[in-house]
Amino acid sequence: MNSIKYLSNNTALLRYVVLVVLTLQTGSIFAQDSDALDKIQPHTRIVKHIDETDRITLKGNRVSQLDNSVDTGRIDDNLRLNRMILNLKSSPAQQAALDAFTQAQQTPGSPDYHHWLTPAEFASHFGVAEQDISAIKNFLTSRGFQIDEVAAGGRSIQFSGTSAQVRNAFHTEMHQYIWQGEQHIANASNPQIPAALANVVDGLVNLHDFRSHARKQQAQTNAATPLAKPISANQTQQSEILPVSEIVIGTTNYLTPADYGVIYDVNPLYTSAINGSGVKIAVLGRSNILNSDITSFQSFSGLTANPPQTIITNTDPGIVSGDQTESTLDVEWAGGIAPGATVIFITSSSTVIGDGIAYSASYAVNSNVGDIISLSYGACEQYMAQAETNAWSNLWQQAQSQGQTVLVSSGDSGAAGCDASNSSTAVSSTGVNGLCSSQFSTCVGGTEFKDTSNPSSYWLTSNRSGSTANALSYIPESVWNESASVSGGSGLYASGGGKSIYFSKPAWQVSPGVPADGQRDVPDISLAAAKHDGYIINLNGNQWSVGGTSAATPSFAGILALLEQYNGGRQGNINANLYGLYQLQAKSGNKYFHPTLSGNNSVPGQAGFSATGAGYNLATGLGSVDANVLVKQWHNVNPVSSSVALTSSASNFVSGNPITVTATVSGAYPTGSVQFKNNGVALGTPITINNNVASLTTSALTTPGLTPITAVYSGDGNNLSSSSAALNETVMAIATITVTVSAPTITAGQNITLTATVTGDTPTGTVQFYSNAVKLGSPVSLVNGVAVLTTNALTTTGLDNITATYSGDSLNTGNTSIAVSETVLAAKAQSVPALAVWQEILLGLLLFTTLLRVQRVRAG
Repeated sequence: MNSIKYLSNNTALLRYVVLVVLTLQTGSIFAQDSDALDKIQPHTRIVKHIDETDRITLKGNRVSQLDNSVDTGRIDDNLRLNRMILNLKSSPAQQAALDAFTQAQQTPGSPDYHHWLTPAEFASHFGVAEQDISAIKNFLTSRGFQIDEVAAGGRSIQFSGTSAQVRNAFHTEMHQYIWQGEQHIANASNPQIPAALANVVDGLVNLHDFRSHARKQQAQTNAATPLAKPISANQTQQSEILPVSEIVIGTTNYLTPADYGVIYDVNPLYTSAINGSGVKIAVLGRSNILNSDITSFQSFSGLTANPPQTIITNTDPGIVSGDQTESTLDVEWAGGIAPGATVIFITSSSTVIGDGIAYSASYAVNSNVGDIISLSYGACEQYMAQAETNAWSNLWQQAQSQGQTVLVSSGDSGAAGCDASNSSTAVSSTGVNGLCSSQFSTCVGGTEFKDTSNPSSYWLTSNRSGSTANALSYIPESVWNESASVSGGSGLYASGGGKSIYFSKPAWQVSPGVPADGQRDVPDISLAAAKHDGYIINLNGNQWSVGGTSAATPSFAGILALLEQYNGGRQGNINANLYGLYQLQAKSGNKYFHPTLSGNNSVPGQAGFSATGAGYNLATGLGSVDANVLVKQWHNVNPVSSSVALTSSASNFVSGNPITVTATVSGAYPTGSVQFKNNGVALGTPITINNNVASLTTSALTTPGLTPITAVYSGDGNNLSSSSAALNETVMAIATITVTVSAPTITAGQNITLTATVTGDTPTGTVQFYSNAVKLGSPVSLVNGVAVLTTNALTTTGLDNITATYSGDSLNTGNTSIAVSETVLAAKAQSVPALAVWQEILLGLLLFTTLLRVQRVRAG
């Protein structure tokens, strides 16, 4: 009994051990087997009859706010609850394989490095089996629910029904509550499901209307102010969104994309035509926006018109106050930093208990829309039910497997992440944004410029001619904190950060300054967020200034769009690379990051975390970035494999003649040089690569024969060194041919022997002899470099020019000899000998006989 009790109390531990073993085993498989993914497939796990009387409770499916709320009773049974989300889970073996696979996707040299999946491929390996999804759908419809959507990734189902149907199917009542003066709807207890579904169903993630909130608060009572009206000091302190009339007013400087280009070193990328072209940024929202605002912002910023694409996933939410501001900011600044990128605005209507942001996020991932996903909303992690945080983490892991990079703002309430940023004091202790605490998202915090003591060192007093920029250089940064805990501040406005209560520290979160707390720490990265140097936006036809981590997040999405264009496409989860680069920087490498020099995110009622410039901190993470260095040296921590393809201007050429060899290097935008070699011996000095290509023209190849040419690439911070395959070139010898004759003088028609001797690289082929350019017979084959012709065809008297032409072969050039002079004499006249006497008598008798015959013929 004791052992049974021990096992029961340690089920979670045993499951964890099994999962670790499975992960290690499958990790090894993925590292070695290019077909390992094909072996992972979903299997049916609902194998028992669905018995309504045999039920289990889904723990972690009730929000903790209810513990401090006033229950005002059950809601109307007929209240329609649209688009509830039933979250499904992979099997332990599938999850272990998924963890190993997503790690392999980020490991250079792995067969699955940057092997991104489609949602359908994800479902075919890591989703729930079709038979199980059908069984769950049948269960829901049998209880009266309507099926709205089965996610393409195979791990969630959206369905709708009434409050009474929820009570009957899941054995939990829907009640009304009052929490901190707000009225809410939520399930009074954890839901129950038939035990047969337990292996597949993870939880009901939105049986409440405690929705995520924009990380930037809506403007208070400020009306849209005409551009001629100056900003006032009290406005600066009272609101996070401010009307502005100029880019520079007194000592306050407002950020434009052109300022960003100077401060964060983006301009060198722009001058190299790196502007995000070909990259898609998905901005998530739950309000519509005015395209005229985007057009005005781009025109004001001097950008080429590039309107966003808008996708409405369910019904048009229309213009929603506050949410419109957030979405407008995100769309304008994502495209403002990456003016060549395609910004896709995905928006969804919220339902009675459904958060439009959750629907937008699900659409972006399950429709694979956006290489980069930018989300400026959040919810207190400790207020979220664990099933809900699991659902967000699972969704972001699917996004990683598809190569999508997820950016989420860390929050604007400092260390008190569970309190509203406009609150006067914190009451809920520390907390972080549960939408960014997963290891599969990159959490973006906020800094502020340390420019108030000497602004003229960093800002011009007016904008440059023809530009909206007045920034002079990078400006040192401290933790963004404009809360009431600092002079001139108000509320809890400061960079969100701290440690997760649900997620353990991922293996990659290692760098100087990272706490040894065993938990996932956020944020990962930060950019400017202070209202003091706020971001200009165009909203409802007017210009405003906005602060907060919700401005830093889409701006970093723009920088990542430049990074993806430069480095060849989707990067997936960038966190391991970020922390790896920071470790390199700590070893005196390139300055990818600007460490945060000072400050903290303490707010009234809650002590926070401090920065010293010495390393990572829980207020701004790794600090801000130097965009040019980050983009161009992205692969320094994990250089990718390169390859060299070698071509030449000719496959064969004459010894000593010029030839051009060209090496084309493939990799992550390789730089460095290429050394060309002949038989392993260097040909000249290394040639610098220009646009992936290095060429060498040389006349140094003089040794006849088959010559192997290779090209050796040096490698750089992003690319491993590599060598080309040998390109076998044929160097042809310059053949020489000489002719000799057997006699310098002959008489016409006399036999003469002509000999041609060919020198070169063991020449073969034939020789054609000529006399005065007229062929003498047929070509004669060479034997050991010699061709011989005996002829009596020289009959023209006088001086004849004898030449020989060598045909050439694969290793020797053809050639013609120098002419050899041959004297041909006329033949001597021959005398006729006298006839003998008897010959004369006989000839006479013949003649006499002939004459007699002629006379007789006439007489007759």
